[in-house]
Amino acid sequence: MMTQEVPRDMTGDAPRHGRHFRAPSRRHVMVTVVASLVLAILLEVGTLVGAPVASPLVLSDWRPGRMVAFFVISVLLVTWLTSTRVRGALGEWVEGLREDGYAGAKRLARGILVLCAATVLGWLVCALVARFLGVSWDDRYGMVASCLAFCVAALVLLRDTLAGKPEWGFLAVSLAFGTLLCVLMPAYSAISFDGFIHYDNSIAMSYLCDAEYTGADVVMSTENASEWAIFTNSQSKSLYTLDDLSTDTSALIGQFLVDSNQGRAVTVVEGTSCLHYSSYLNFTMVGHIPNAVGLWLGRLLGLSCLGQFFLGRLASIVFYCLVFFCAMRRLKSGKLILMAIALIPSVLILAANYSYDPWCVCLIAYSFARFIGTVQRGTTFTREDTLAIGATFVLGALVKAIYFPLALVFLLAPRELVGDRRALRRYRLGVLAIVAILAASFVIPFLVAGTGGNDTRGGQGIDSAQQVMFILHEPLSYLSVFAGFTAHFLSLDNTEGMLGSLNYAPYLFEELFKGTATLSVLEIAFIFVLSLLDRDAIDRRYAGWRWKVVTLLSVVVSFGLIATALYVSFTPLRSPTIEGVQRRYLFPFLAPLCLVCLNLSFTNNMDRRRFNATALGFEVALLMLMIVFDFVLFM
Repeated sequence: MMTQEVPRDMTGDAPRHGRHFRAPSRRHVMVTVVASLVLAILLEVGTLVGAPVASPLVLSDWRPGRMVAFFVISVLLVTWLTSTRVRGALGEWVEGLREDGYAGAKRLARGILVLCAATVLGWLVCALVARFLGVSWDDRYGMVASCLAFCVAALVLLRDTLAGKPEWGFLAVSLAFGTLLCVLMPAYSAISFDGFIHYDNSIAMSYLCDAEYTGADVVMSTENASEWAIFTNSQSKSLYTLDDLSTDTSALIGQFLVDSNQGRAVTVVEGTSCLHYSSYLNFTMVGHIPNAVGLWLGRLLGLSCLGQFFLGRLASIVFYCLVFFCAMRRLKSGKLILMAIALIPSVLILAANYSYDPWCVCLIAYSFARFIGTVQRGTTFTREDTLAIGATFVLGALVKAIYFPLALVFLLAPRELVGDRRALRRYRLGVLAIVAILAASFVIPFLVAGTGGNDTRGGQGIDSAQQVMFILHEPLSYLSVFAGFTAHFLSLDNTEGMLGSLNYAPYLFEELFKGTATLSVLEIAFIFVLSLLDRDAIDRRYAGWRWKVVTLLSVVVSFGLIATALYVSFTPLRSPTIEGVQRRYLFPFLAPLCLVCLNLSFTNNMDRRRFNATALGFEVALLMLMIVFDFVLFM
């Protein structure tokens, strides 16, 4: 009797279409609904318990709208946790623990003890050296030494794992340095770009509706240069300076926040309003979710205003590191490329603060890692793959929809990996729909706003309508402006340019320390070298010229749209240059550029354990130099 052969993909496995998308049973639906209702009620209770004014014991303080939002969030969370893939991964992990048995538990306990001992030893050695040299002690010196000792010990413990899974080394290093940055930077929201605005939005989002701002929250949600100036050694300055990193200054700032929290009345806003803005209900606000979760949890735990501020920072850095960790796991090769991008000091500093830029960077990087990883494996794109690629790209680009041209790279998916003609058509229509939706979310608000959409921070002489007319009537003149601006913007001849953009905390310093330019050269060279060397034979599947041309064009178009948008809304009429474009806007371009455009079909036959360990060790050294130049020298 003849049997029909099951078609297989390039790896020899049966196609995975629909493997994880079976219709749920009625019992599963009921369990999901009930569990989501219970979780929504618990989240509402947690919100009211942490609120300074509202109480779960007062029925009128319960908000049906917030509970509906919590229910929707709970449904998504419960559905994901009970999915086949998650349950399968959890089962494999539990089975692995059973197989390891006593030996595995003993190995885990020994590793934890070694990490704890190394962390404590680093602090003690630093204290002894400081005492021997007669240096005035600062606890932050001990924190830096403990971070370095932890990273070294973690890489030693993971030395056998690094050969095939360097992402575990990255996770240890990134979380250690990210937590250190959260501690080293004073409780000052405006350290990051427009950090006080992001803090305001994060507070509002952490309540979902009817946000309550304590006295400390009100201070942190304003630019507050005049209030903070009483603590600084540069009272005529409007920005934070190097001298403000001293222990005494940080202590005074913290005490001021505590006093403000106790001495000022709580401000309650209605609905989804923010303290200084109409509402947080905007696509760009999704980037504040990690900070909002940290603030919510800090209130629930009853932490002080300083503890809540720190936990909001910590939640952001944990989310950032975990997303990049998952992105690295999706790649067969090129994992170290993502590591180098993720650990760029400026991005890491932003991730340890209140900002939505890290959300954009890590999610766009994940979408490309998932896409490239599927191509590397030669497996068929399942619905799960395409949904994950599209959803993470959309979520990442929502905060800055101007990155929508990057999605065009996904059209290059090999036909044999997508499916038949019908599946290929659906896939490409899906990608084009993503581009159209993101483009519309960027263009429509501008067209509706008209001249009222001008960015008032751009100064005088801003007229968006007239600027658009100038570009349309004199395109060659604008192209000349754009070309001149781009040449200056990407130049390497000054520390305030590209060389100063990778290794400093924005708004923290009035001028860059001379060492940061040198560190940026090392950082750029390191990313470039890894982009060439962290390759395998499977990377040849996307090494063609078509991949490079499309990727480069999508980046150029996206950057051109960024510059044009700011020329229209931020720059005075017919200005010879473009104002408002910041170098942090380039960071989302790095993942596609380094993974695709620098793919030269090179096969790395070096010993992977040594190569990966060397790369991680070099990254630890660069991060430690950044900490020394940007923080330790000014404590």
